[in-house]
Amino acid sequence: MSQLQFSEAVERITHFTPAFPQEEFDVIRHNYDKAKPLFYEALAYAYSNPEDVPEQYQLHFYALLFFGEFQEKDAFEKIMEFLTLPSDMLDLLLGDYLTDGLQDVIYNTYNGNLKLLKNMILNHDICVYARNDMLAVMGQLYFDGVLAKEEWINFLREMIKEQADQHMDEIGTWISGIICKCHLAELLPDVRMLYENDCVDLCVYGEFDRYVDDLFRYSGGNEQNDICKSPVSADQIKTWVMFEQQPKKPSKADLQKRHKEFSKAAAVPKPAKKVKIGRNDPCPCGSGKKYKLCCMNKPKEEKILSESEEQRKIWLRDYPPVGEERLDGRVYLEDYYDQESIETDQLIYLALKRFPISIYHNAVSAEDLNTIRKQEYLLDAFSRFKNRMETEQIPAVADYDRKYSIHYMCREWMAELADLLEGSEYDQIRNEVLTYCQS
Repeated sequence: MSQLQFSEAVERITHFTPAFPQEEFDVIRHNYDKAKPLFYEALAYAYSNPEDVPEQYQLHFYALLFFGEFQEKDAFEKIMEFLTLPSDMLDLLLGDYLTDGLQDVIYNTYNGNLKLLKNMILNHDICVYARNDMLAVMGQLYFDGVLAKEEWINFLREMIKEQADQHMDEIGTWISGIICKCHLAELLPDVRMLYENDCVDLCVYGEFDRYVDDLFRYSGGNEQNDICKSPVSADQIKTWVMFEQQPKKPSKADLQKRHKEFSKAAAVPKPAKKVKIGRNDPCPCGSGKKYKLCCMNKPKEEKILSESEEQRKIWLRDYPPVGEERLDGRVYLEDYYDQESIETDQLIYLALKRFPISIYHNAVSAEDLNTIRKQEYLLDAFSRFKNRMETEQIPAVADYDRKYSIHYMCREWMAELADLLEGSEYDQIRNEVLTYCQS
């Protein structure tokens, strides 16, 4: 390729073009060594004069893309320097790339300077989105075996303590997210502290009980989901809405599929039929017995409470797997809690989670059924709790929580149980529950 072609390609990508500059990118790609000094100059220019950078100027942005693609390790510290710009300037210069791709550039250019990476993450003057990108890079370094587990955990604990003191839910949410992705169950008590200090956005991870489920959940056979991508291509932004997109003509198969989906969505659903259970039908409680030999003649209250093991397994489908074949590279609840703690926690989990109501219980309102189920499970859990407190002579509820509580702290479910037992026949038990709550 001639010098003219290269110079023209650089000139065209210096400023924004309505269409993605695929041809120009290919020219740059084949002449990367020539382009590299120009990219360093573009990054330095944007860093030194962020307020004066023309609105359509793009060369600093494309420089980052190509540094990532060519894994330019020498650019790492220059990129870190660039990311010290004020948040509003970074937003102006990088836009959505701050939250959609920057972490991959940082990871692919990382040169081993972990101290710099840590200091940048801990620096409150750095843009919070850039700090999150760097935190993701550290998570990937942990997956790669570059960062030792103990060092990673200690660094995250340092961040958690800082965030809990400052009540910053943005960083707290991201810390919780990286802990979840890395399956660091050792940090569950620390994440709980973030929740208690309102440092986690519930719209992202939900309540703490759901977070625990997610931490022990793995996707398919991939034991260590990649946080950062490598290798990456500068072409990754070609589908961004900033560029004109050529409309894709749907194929005949696509049209048929859309028609089928539309017809299905537009169909009027048939009214649900009331299911009548025959004497010889399998009992809907899940016991495996015939209805006439199981729940048909039981009183209504007894029917409601007769949940089978099969039903419980259904209700516990989101609960961390217990008693399953162990796979290398995964963490399990049994690694951190004994069987008695898990069984007690499952009872509380069954009580405090809301589940669909079977048509078998259509004579009882959903509210009444859930109240009865919740009370019975929590009474069972309290009996186990009390027995353990007395048997092991545990001095305080807080000590029990530190050692045995998993999804819920005692004060959470005991307060619920006390409310359920108010005005019931269980006055003595309620008083015991209140005594523990206040201890």
